[in-house]
Amino acid sequence: MRPIKYVCLCIGSMILLMSAIATDPCIALLEHVFDKMNTKTLPETKKVYLFEYNVKTVLKDKSYHNGVISSDIRLVAGTNYTEVISKDMEVYQDEVQCYSVIPSRKVIYLSDSQLNKKPSAEDQQNFAGLQKIILEKAKVKECKDVEDKEHRFDKEIHLELDPRISKELNMNRVDFLVDSKNEKVYQTNIFYPSNHKFQSVLLTYRNIDFNHKGQASVKPFKNKFLNADGTLKPAFKGYKLVDVRANKK
Repeated sequence: MRPIKYVCLCIGSMILLMSAIATDPCIALLEHVFDKMNTKTLPETKKVYLFEYNVKTVLKDKSYHNGVISSDIRLVAGTNYTEVISKDMEVYQDEVQCYSVIPSRKVIYLSDSQLNKKPSAEDQQNFAGLQKIILEKAKVKECKDVEDKEHRFDKEIHLELDPRISKELNMNRVDFLVDSKNEKVYQTNIFYPSNHKFQSVLLTYRNIDFNHKGQASVKPFKNKFLNADGTLKPAFKGYKLVDVRANKK
């Protein structure tokens, strides 16, 4: 898979809709929470969503960044766009195109938008896309009320995967910290088996706002990046544009 295509697929499906019918109340809680957080379908008119979160990846190889990679990410979703900002990359996606800016390499990738597209089999390979499968196939190993001094969460849920699914997905277990009162997930932690390059991937939401006071809709992002002749605007002088769209126009 091309790296930048993976980025836009991952962003487009950052939080997939949880649609399975659950019998366990803790699974049902997770499904309800993630259903609220679904950004595969963009917000309704005049609504803006804001997600600020940290992704911490613990590697088996301790020689690279001491085995820990951490990145703070800000995602804003309006009625016809998403913007994702991190220290290493900025991604601007409307309903037609996706522009991924990598300042350290002075390159901008132009790809097809993944907004409002149905999840493909490829989506199952990324972090967020696995959540639907996990909730459908997992068993609740532990589900308990907990106290957090900062009131960020009140429920701790540990899910155990069926051995066959665990082998297929190449992961051992998934833990969640949930704010059940405000119907928000605070943390998701995936643990991997010994043969995986990752030890764990921890996703921590710092802020979730479904009524963010931001711009509800934007003009096509090509107006931000491109001149009428398709070249990059002066603001991006020194950058290289790489077009990886399936059908270049």
